[in-house]
Amino acid sequence: MENNNNIDYEPKEQHRSVRGYKVIIVLLLIVLVGLAVIFWRQSNNMRRDFEIERDTLIANIEQFKVDIDNVRGANEEIAGNLQTERNRADSLLAEIRNERNRTNATIRKYEKEIGTLRAIMRHYVEQIDSLGRINRQLVDENINIRRNADAVGVRAAAAEERASELEGQVRIGSMVKARDVKITLLNTKDREVTRVSRAARLRVDFVLSANALAEVGGRRIYVQLKDAEGFIMTTNSVDGGGTFEFEGDKIAYTAYRDVDYGGSDLPVGIYYNGAMKKGAIHVDIYMDGTIIGSGDAVLR
Repeated sequence: MENNNNIDYEPKEQHRSVRGYKVIIVLLLIVLVGLAVIFWRQSNNMRRDFEIERDTLIANIEQFKVDIDNVRGANEEIAGNLQTERNRADSLLAEIRNERNRTNATIRKYEKEIGTLRAIMRHYVEQIDSLGRINRQLVDENINIRRNADAVGVRAAAAEERASELEGQVRIGSMVKARDVKITLLNTKDREVTRVSRAARLRVDFVLSANALAEVGGRRIYVQLKDAEGFIMTTNSVDGGGTFEFEGDKIAYTAYRDVDYGGSDLPVGIYYNGAMKKGAIHVDIYMDGTIIGSGDAVLR
């Protein structure tokens, strides 16, 4: 009896032990599956988060490169240094795209490097802003200098114009005029006659007016006589029949005379010994390159 009881008990104990092991194994499998699911989800989340962070880093670096190109275009003086930083950005971009270690520490490392690049970028931007301010100051100073120069130029031009005007007034004021112009017929004894048929020559009389502004000294005076038809009356004598300079041209004269003008009234007489005929006659008197007097008469 005792032996049969022992035989019946052992298989039952073994059966319960096997069932317990099976339960434990099943539980372990469930736990392992759960852990695998959790790990898979975490891995997916980490991969997704890494890809998001990586894309953000890549976008930041691409924008950083655009900013560098803009700054390089704005100021060529620091273009070489900026090109070095752009090369660093290109290398960092390639490294991020090929990165296989998808951890937060890796992301933080790249974020730190990008932050360093941006700090360098801000430094160059501040330099460019400073240069820009200096350039604007120089431009403003140049504009002010040019304005002042223009103002000085205007004043100088006005002064020159005024000086020229005053010079012209002085020149006009210093001109000597011939007044009291008179044409007289003379016979062979230098007595006045009234008819051409009795005249041997004629004399043009006038007075050089006094002028305190006029230059004193020797002068040459030309007279030009024109008959009623407008022809210039000339002779072949030493003091007649030549030409003189007037306003850039050479014109004929009838006679001339040299005088010594002292600034006071000076009576002058100039003779013409050529042919004469009845009719109107006109005389112009020249001195110092200008007409200083005129007169008309009628010969009978």
